[in-house]
Amino acid sequence: MNLDPFYEELETVLKESLTLLPVGGNVLDICCGKGWLTRLLFNYVRANIIGIDKDEVNIDDCRVKAGKFPIIS
Repeated sequence: MNLDPFYEELETVLKESLTLLPVGGNVLDICCGKGWLTRLLFNYVRANIIGIDKDEVNIDDCRVKAGKFPIIS
């Protein structure tokens, strides 16, 4: 759950579309930012995800928020 109404609405729409992705599929998340979409995809379809972002602060924040998710540096 996000505090930002935009992300709450986006999450609702995306969850409806996630049935189109195969479980365990592969995703390349370019400009992944802090990993919001990355975590959503991992949680709902157990996708194998590669996240790319040029901002090291975003990448570090994503690592912190990833918690139990597997991260390869």
